Amino acid sequence: MNTADLIGIFGVICYQIAYAGMQLGFLQREDRGYLILNLLGPCCLLYSLIIHFNLAAAISQVLWLVWSCIGIAKLNRTRRRAGLAAPGNCAGMPSLSAAAPLAGPQQEVLPALRIEPDAVRRGDAEIR
Repeated sequence: MNTADLIGIFGVICYQIAYAGMQLGFLQREDRGYLILNLLGPCCLLYSLIIHFNLAAAISQVLWLVWSCIGIAKLNRTRRRAGLAAPGNCAGMPSLSAAAPLAGPQQEVLPALRIEPDAVRRGDAEIR
């Protein structure tokens, strides 16, 4: 077994981790890890195909690489648009809606900034 074979086997392992991870619910289609594994797999197999060439396998790997690159570009574009389109977002800074939650379901978020709705209607809103 030579280096090209080992790199090819690593590529197959990347494919299998990505597929199994998605099937078992550990990875999602939008996860960067899933996309990177699907990008790394064909790169490794294409390298091994340089030594042991097979036209059908090479075409399959090139197509898989193209689809993975398209998926990564689409995900980046979607995330960029979501970040820029958020209300109150300035100059492309990440929005709070895209960030991790500030509190869990049982906790109150930012209690010091809570304003009573009735006070707003009356015009005497006060931050507590």
